[in-house]
Amino acid sequence: MKFLLPIVFATLALTLMTSEASAWYCRAVGYGGSGWGRSESPERARYLALYQCSRFGTRCRIRSCVY
Repeated sequence: MKFLLPIVFATLALTLMTSEASAWYCRAVGYGGSGWGRSESPERARYLALYQCSRFGTRCRIRSCVY
């Protein structure tokens, strides 16, 4: 019993800890298409969003980027 309680406590503590990965999320929209990108770099996230949007649409622009 005295070994079980610390294991349960450690498991509970690890479960409750939040571990968010920091990344930029960008969304691009255009005529006929849209896209999104995710990366640690804001420039790369924008590039990925614009690339994905331009595959199916035209005149794509970044709509929003959040960290």
